[in-house]
Amino acid sequence: MIYISSTANPRVKLLSSLENSSARNEHGVYLVEGENMVREAINTGKALSVMVDESKLSLYENKIPSGIEIITLSKPVINKISNTVTPQGILALCALPKQISLSDLGTRVVVLNGVQDSGNVGTIWRTAEAAGFTGLLMDKDCADPFSPKVLRSSMGACFRIPVVRLNNLCEAFEQFRGFSIIATSLDGETLFETSLPKDNILIIIGSEARGIHQDVLSYATQKVKIPMKGQTESLNASVAAAIIMYEIMRR
Repeated sequence: MIYISSTANPRVKLLSSLENSSARNEHGVYLVEGENMVREAINTGKALSVMVDESKLSLYENKIPSGIEIITLSKPVINKISNTVTPQGILALCALPKQISLSDLGTRVVVLNGVQDSGNVGTIWRTAEAAGFTGLLMDKDCADPFSPKVLRSSMGACFRIPVVRLNNLCEAFEQFRGFSIIATSLDGETLFETSLPKDNILIIIGSEARGIHQDVLSYATQKVKIPMKGQTESLNASVAAAIIMYEIMRR
């Protein structure tokens, strides 16, 4: 078991740098934090090592399987690498997933176009798993799926639902021939009054500010809108995605 007490330790400097996407991509790893996320990382075989506050080692040690490196850290080190206001004192280092093909996303895919809010991206990821969707496809204008806030919001779905992030979504659509591509649009049919496919489906969710880019929208085979009463003009991206996904599941 390794013990690190100094924030000047080179390993600590690397871990603290993983808050930035450039460092994550350079080193091919990312951090998850908190008891629930670390447990999910362990259970899905994604944890390379687990870091524990020295004062909480007795609480967590028996929950970490043999074969996974355990590193105990001083409180200053925990505070240095943590991204939360009140750290739980346990983190896991995980390897970024290898690049996968679009076919690995399965037959029920959520597509994010310029969704920049990290909480929305993570919540949509989590909801996609709950609603029986099989993959997440996003463009480079979206929040990094392996940023700390996205990972926290995903509540473990990040370990089970694969994600592909591309520069150009339009090129990807060419590989989903035969799929229904559903997009939200103000000139679409009312969601609850139109027919919806059950499988071989892509759902496109646009950015919070601009909606779906016109070039992406042009690939939609079906446009739907969520009815709203009162003075509300739009819904949060993760809420809109959840309504559509669950309506498809309900059908």
